[in-house]
Amino acid sequence: MFLDLITSPHSSINTSVRHLTIQKQQTVVDHFFLVHSPTHTPTSAKPASHFPNPSTSQLQLSHILSKATSLHYVTKLTLQKGYGEGSAMATYLREFLYLEDLEMRSFEFLSFADLAAVLSAQPNLRRLSLTDIAWGGTSSSPAASSHGIIPSDLNNQSKCVLPNLRRLELFMEQQAKLFNWILGRPSIPSVEYVEIGGITDVDDAIAVSRFLRSLGPVLKHLRLYSPNRISQVNLVHNTGLESLKISHLHIGLGERKENHSRTNSESDEVCTILSQICSPHIRMISLQLLFNEPECFAFIDWTTVARTLSLPRYQRLELMELRIPRLKKWMGNTIMRTLPNLANRGILAVANG
Repeated sequence: MFLDLITSPHSSINTSVRHLTIQKQQTVVDHFFLVHSPTHTPTSAKPASHFPNPSTSQLQLSHILSKATSLHYVTKLTLQKGYGEGSAMATYLREFLYLEDLEMRSFEFLSFADLAAVLSAQPNLRRLSLTDIAWGGTSSSPAASSHGIIPSDLNNQSKCVLPNLRRLELFMEQQAKLFNWILGRPSIPSVEYVEIGGITDVDDAIAVSRFLRSLGPVLKHLRLYSPNRISQVNLVHNTGLESLKISHLHIGLGERKENHSRTNSESDEVCTILSQICSPHIRMISLQLLFNEPECFAFIDWTTVARTLSLPRYQRLELMELRIPRLKKWMGNTIMRTLPNLANRGILAVANG
């Protein structure tokens, strides 16, 4: 009924809609299946009966999008739960001439080339958010080659991918594939805000590090969630950074696994991060510290933390937030005692959580 309404010549809402959300109910993608598929190829793992049949073509995203293009002034598009998608969606995304904000959640494409075709469809995007996105190993989409390269891309290798992108949010596996695709061009978009979750694979961490390094002083705001491979990420080149937030930063995890104590020559995670920040514009730092056991609190050299935060590049700091689940009173007292300058300036926050 909604599709009939927006395609009706008598419709009066076409010029009023700015945010459109499409959530596919048929052949719903299971969140856990996408994220935890051991082969990373959900397409081959599902029986053929799960693919939509021709009689349900009216329920396919491509069909819905083809109708929704009559909403000429949509600036934000949210797509949820798509399974076995190809690059046909790209044809219709190009019709949203004012589209600046694209969110996709719980999607599985036939191949990475199909995903790349969709992401390349609208160069005006300023914000891209991808959550639980996966793809199969091969593609039956006519727009994708056997080498995972889109034929249209072969003539556009000199062009920047997503040239107007300013905000990128990723919560998915196999991020290296996406970042290497972006970095494969002579120039990259001037992304100012990056939010990344689930850096668990070494290749992903290296690709993220390369991307952040390429952004250099353009990057202003960085959010990292569950960065198990934080040691591969280096912020030295991001000299324009204004805010940094890292959650689920495990302290002492390596020492527990290897059953040894940190030596004096080793730097703890907090000191390493603070030593990397070279931006004189940094105003906010928020770190969530996870201790495997209370004794791991001693792995952090709080004296070095205090000395680093007294350096000139931290003069503009307005908030230093430390969040610790199951925070002990003695932990908070120790932090306050060893960081008196920040405490006296009223910019030190120690919270349970």
